[in-house]
Amino acid sequence: MPFFAPMLNTNLHHKSYLSYGLKIASFVPLTGLITSDLEPDTFVLSGSVRTDSRYSDFDAADIVLRPGLSVRASRDFFFIEWDSVGACLIESGTDVTIEIGDEIDEKDFIPLITGPILAVLLHQRGRLVLHASAVNIDGRAVVFLGAKGSGKSTLAAHLQQHGHELISDDIVPVSFSSNVAETIPGYPQIRLFPDSVESIGFEPGSMPQVNTWIDKRHFVPDGDFTSEPIELGCIFILDAGESVLVQEVNPYSAFIEIADNTYTGAFLKETDSVGVHFELCERLVKAVPVLRLSRPHDFGRMQEIIEMVTRTASECAK
Repeated sequence: MPFFAPMLNTNLHHKSYLSYGLKIASFVPLTGLITSDLEPDTFVLSGSVRTDSRYSDFDAADIVLRPGLSVRASRDFFFIEWDSVGACLIESGTDVTIEIGDEIDEKDFIPLITGPILAVLLHQRGRLVLHASAVNIDGRAVVFLGAKGSGKSTLAAHLQQHGHELISDDIVPVSFSSNVAETIPGYPQIRLFPDSVESIGFEPGSMPQVNTWIDKRHFVPDGDFTSEPIELGCIFILDAGESVLVQEVNPYSAFIEIADNTYTGAFLKETDSVGVHFELCERLVKAVPVLRLSRPHDFGRMQEIIEMVTRTASECAK
């Protein structure tokens, strides 16, 4: 039985939300997510995390990801603590309890809920959670994979401005129907640095900042947004280069790139998911073409990059 029973829903906000196939009831309004009348299957509640016995009695050392951010992970539970900001406990892919620091505005915590916390929930539900962005080209999900700062969100924003529907930004969960890889869209919002906002023709000051600590802006694209599953068409691994070039990636390199660019890849042993994770990576490599896109960091070359991406994606869809 989940730790949080429905009777505790008294601290939930009156709205519920739909994102990545999760039907979420939350104590804090999740700005930017699509509202839903469906019965919730995921609960985000306010409560004490640091005094929870599963947190205080955890028998393994914290995994420190960077100064001020640490994780305690097991098969069923996932604890994240941000020093001076707050902490959360994520359980069994359905229940989240959040403890927000006394001096923190709850609005500043929302990107942590809609980012890493949702990613962990999806991992606990058996998804392969790529740290990526995706758009719809010719009816297929085209995924952009790469290290932090490689331009995934910026490229997705430019493609959206050229008429290709956004599927998701930052998180791309993958599951399989028979041997077909598919993803479920997240929510219609992209987080962009000011120079990227300007590159798509907007003024950064006209868009809300993601939170107090990050100088990124919430870009809400115009146009349609669907919550229906969509088949993956191809994956582009983003790389830097002097010219715009697409090359096929051999299966071994593709497997490594995918395995290295997942949200929970650092915690596979702790969450007892090594075998499942690598199996999903292997299935994805077999199901979807993986390509390397090299291009310069030059917004003036973006039209050339977009033409290369759309042409290649269309060929993959044939």
